[in-house]
Amino acid sequence: MLAHLEQATVWVTPGVVSRIDLTARPGTERAVHGPSASLVHLGAPHGPLIHTLHARDPRMGETVYEADETEMREVIERLGPSPAGSN
Repeated sequence: MLAHLEQATVWVTPGVVSRIDLTARPGTERAVHGPSASLVHLGAPHGPLIHTLHARDPRMGETVYEADETEMREVIERLGPSPAGSN
Protein backbone atom coordinates (compact mmCIF):
# COMPACT_ATOMS: atom_id res chain seq x y z
CA MET A 1 0.00 0.00 0.00
CA LEU A 2 1.33 3.40 -0.95
CA ALA A 3 0.10 6.55 0.77
CA HIS A 4 1.24 9.96 1.94
CA LEU A 5 1.45 11.04 5.55
CA GLU A 6 1.88 14.80 5.36
CA GLN A 7 5.15 15.18 3.38
CA ALA A 8 6.28 11.55 3.80
CA THR A 9 5.59 8.78 1.34
CA VAL A 10 4.59 5.60 3.19
CA TRP A 11 4.84 2.08 1.74
CA VAL A 12 3.56 -1.01 3.56
CA THR A 13 5.30 -4.07 2.20
CA PRO A 14 3.74 -7.53 1.97
CA GLY A 15 4.65 -9.95 4.77
CA VAL A 16 7.86 -11.95 4.56
CA VAL A 17 6.01 -15.19 5.43
CA SER A 18 2.31 -14.61 4.79
CA ARG A 19 -0.18 -12.01 3.71
CA ILE A 20 -3.79 -11.15 4.52
CA ASP A 21 -6.34 -12.52 2.05
CA LEU A 22 -8.44 -9.51 1.06
CA THR A 23 -11.02 -11.82 -0.54
CA ALA A 24 -11.91 -13.59 2.75
CA ARG A 25 -15.57 -13.66 3.79
CA PRO A 26 -16.78 -10.48 5.49
CA GLY A 27 -16.19 -10.67 9.25
CA THR A 28 -13.28 -13.07 8.74
CA GLU A 29 -9.52 -12.52 8.77
CA ARG A 30 -7.56 -15.04 6.75
CA ALA A 31 -3.82 -15.20 6.15
CA VAL A 32 -2.26 -17.25 3.36
CA HIS A 33 1.30 -18.33 2.57
CA GLY A 34 2.83 -15.85 0.18
CA PRO A 35 6.30 -14.62 1.10
CA SER A 36 7.18 -11.28 -0.45
CA ALA A 37 9.50 -8.34 -0.01
CA SER A 38 9.86 -4.85 -1.40
CA LEU A 39 12.81 -3.06 -2.95
CA VAL A 40 12.47 0.73 -2.65
CA HIS A 41 14.70 2.98 -4.77
CA LEU A 42 14.60 6.43 -3.19
CA GLY A 43 16.72 8.15 -5.86
CA ALA A 44 14.18 7.79 -8.69
CA PRO A 45 13.60 11.07 -10.57
CA HIS A 46 9.83 11.23 -9.92
CA GLY A 47 9.70 9.83 -6.40
CA PRO A 48 10.38 6.42 -4.96
CA LEU A 49 10.41 3.46 -7.33
CA ILE A 50 9.00 0.36 -5.61
CA HIS A 51 9.36 -3.25 -6.70
CA THR A 52 7.47 -6.06 -4.94
CA LEU A 53 9.19 -9.42 -5.16
CA HIS A 54 7.30 -12.67 -4.57
CA ALA A 55 9.26 -15.72 -3.48
CA ARG A 56 8.55 -19.11 -4.96
CA ASP A 57 6.76 -21.16 -2.35
CA PRO A 58 5.04 -24.50 -3.01
CA ARG A 59 2.53 -23.57 -0.27
CA MET A 60 1.57 -20.26 -1.95
CA GLY A 61 -2.07 -19.47 -1.21
CA GLU A 62 -2.52 -22.15 1.47
CA THR A 63 -4.27 -20.94 4.64
CA VAL A 64 -1.99 -20.00 7.55
CA TYR A 65 -4.93 -19.09 9.78
CA GLU A 66 -8.57 -18.09 9.49
CA ALA A 67 -10.53 -16.47 12.29
CA ASP A 68 -14.04 -15.08 12.54
CA GLU A 69 -14.97 -11.94 14.47
CA THR A 70 -15.51 -13.78 17.77
CA GLU A 71 -12.11 -15.50 17.54
CA MET A 72 -10.36 -12.21 16.67
CA ARG A 73 -11.98 -10.45 19.65
CA GLU A 74 -10.74 -13.24 21.95
CA VAL A 75 -7.19 -12.91 20.60
CA ILE A 76 -7.26 -9.12 20.99
CA GLU A 77 -8.57 -9.38 24.55
CA ARG A 78 -5.92 -11.96 25.44
CA LEU A 79 -2.92 -10.35 23.71
CA GLY A 80 -3.90 -6.70 23.26
CA PRO A 81 -3.25 -3.82 25.61
CA SER A 82 -5.05 -3.67 28.95
CA PRO A 83 -7.98 -1.24 29.14
CA ALA A 84 -7.01 2.19 30.51
CA GLY A 85 -6.88 2.28 34.30
CA SER A 86 -6.70 -1.50 34.86
CA ASN A 87 -3.61 -3.29 36.14
